[in-house]
Amino acid sequence: MFNLATFISAFLLFVILSPGILIHLPKKYGKMKIALIHAVIFSILFSIIINTVQKVTEGVSQNTCENNKECISNMCFEDASGNFCLS
Repeated sequence: MFNLATFISAFLLFVILSPGILIHLPKKYGKMKIALIHAVIFSILFSIIINTVQKVTEGVSQNTCENNKECISNMCFEDASGNFCLS
């Protein structure tokens, strides 16, 4: 399922961690080592951030609220105690 928050997080992380933007490494390492270092940093931060974003957004559902007849927006937030409408 497509998750906009995941896509935006991955895109921003990619842009920020592009070589020369946030982290500057000396030229003496060579292009291949610099690219590898950036790839490793990106991979580690990507897994941490994406897992966090998915945990935060996993409760938000775009399914209809079958249990809640008063839900006008047809969007629910599920927690341990039941469904809540998003307005």
